[in-house]
Amino acid sequence: MSAHRHPLALALPVVLAATLLWPGLAPAQDLVSHLPAGGAVVISVDLAKLMANAELKKLVDEQLAAARQAKIPGLMELDEAVKILQFDPLKDLRQLAVLMPAPGPDGRPPDEGLALFRGAFQKEAMVAALEKDESFKVDGKIDTFEGLTAIRATGKPDFAVFLAPDLVAVGNEARLKEAIAVQNGKGAALPASPGFADLVKRVPPGTPIWIGAALPPETRQQIALAASDTPYAAVGRMTDLLLTIDITTTIEARLQVRADTPEAAGTIGSAIEGTIAQARLNATGAPAEWVKLLNGFTFKADGPVAIVGLSYPLAEVKGLVLPILGIATSAGTASGPEGTSGPSMSPPADTDPEMPPTDDDEEGAEEGDQEGDGGSDT
Repeated sequence: MSAHRHPLALALPVVLAATLLWPGLAPAQDLVSHLPAGGAVVISVDLAKLMANAELKKLVDEQLAAARQAKIPGLMELDEAVKILQFDPLKDLRQLAVLMPAPGPDGRPPDEGLALFRGAFQKEAMVAALEKDESFKVDGKIDTFEGLTAIRATGKPDFAVFLAPDLVAVGNEARLKEAIAVQNGKGAALPASPGFADLVKRVPPGTPIWIGAALPPETRQQIALAASDTPYAAVGRMTDLLLTIDITTTIEARLQVRADTPEAAGTIGSAIEGTIAQARLNATGAPAEWVKLLNGFTFKADGPVAIVGLSYPLAEVKGLVLPILGIATSAGTASGPEGTSGPSMSPPADTDPEMPPTDDDEEGAEEGDQEGDGGSDT
C-alpha cells in the first residue's frame, strides 16, 4: 500500500471523526436515545446549536485559518475530502453522540466504541465520489451491511453505515448491529440502561455539551487499585461523573463527581481543589490566560456529589488554544512542545496536593502554638 494514499481512502469516517477536534461537544438527548445500552462513557454533541453562536463560530473560523497558515498536519487532506464529498462538518453536521466501553483489565483505553452522526449528508454524491477515486479502491469499498449502505476499508474493524438519510454510524460489526436494532425498535437504548437512566435526566435541558460516565464495579476496582496509597485514593469510591458545558459569551463548565457516600465525595472534592491550588502555585510566570483559567475554578459539595465549576470568557480562549497547537498568538509569542503552554497541574516531586485544612489539622496547629508560646516564656 502506498505511503501517499489519497485522503478519501476512508474519507467519510475521517471527516466525521475530525469534528471531535473542535471545541464543541454538546448534548443532543434525542440522538443519545439511538445509542444501544451498554458502555461506560457517553459524549453528546449539538454542533448546530454551537455553530449558531456567532462568537463561537468566529473563534472556530479564526482557529482554522491560523491552523491552515501554520500548516497543521491533516488539514489540507481534510479540506480536500470536504470538497470532494460535498460535506462540511462545521456547516452540515448537526449532532454527534459517542458511546465507549470501560477500559479493559489492563487499563488501556477501549477501541470498540460507537459514534452516531446526524447531518445534511449527500449519500449518493459521497458514494459516487468514492467510487470514482482510484486510491480509495486500494483498500476501501462501498458495501452493504444488514441491507444498508456501508463504507469499509480492508483490515479495519470499524466502518461507516448509513442508518438513515441523515444518520451515519461508525463502529465495528457488533456495535453497528446493536445500533441498527435500536433504530428498528428491536434493541434496548442507552437512556434506559442502569447507570445512565438517572445520569441522562440530570443533564439540564438545552445544555450544548455533556460527557457522562457510569462506572461499573470492575472499573471502580481498577481505579481504586491504581489510586491506592495516593492522595487520590477516594476516587475509587466514584459511581459516576457528569461534565456539562454551556457556551454563550463565556464557557461555563460544571463537573459533578458522584460517590457512594458524602464523606467520599468531600474527600474527592478536596483532592481536586488541592490539585488546582498546587497548579496556581506553579503558575508563576505562566501566560495571563492560564492564570485566569486557574482562578476561574470553584468548588462545593452537595451530599454525595462533589461539584467543580469553571467560568472563562469565550473571547480569550484563543490565547489558550493556539499556543497548544504551536501557533503564534497575536501577541507574537509562539508555543510548541518546548514552549510555555501552561502551568503544571502536577505537584512537585515527593509532595502531595495542597489540601484544605481538616479539623484535626487545626487542632494540631493550636496545640503547636500553645507549646511554642510556652517555650518562649522560659
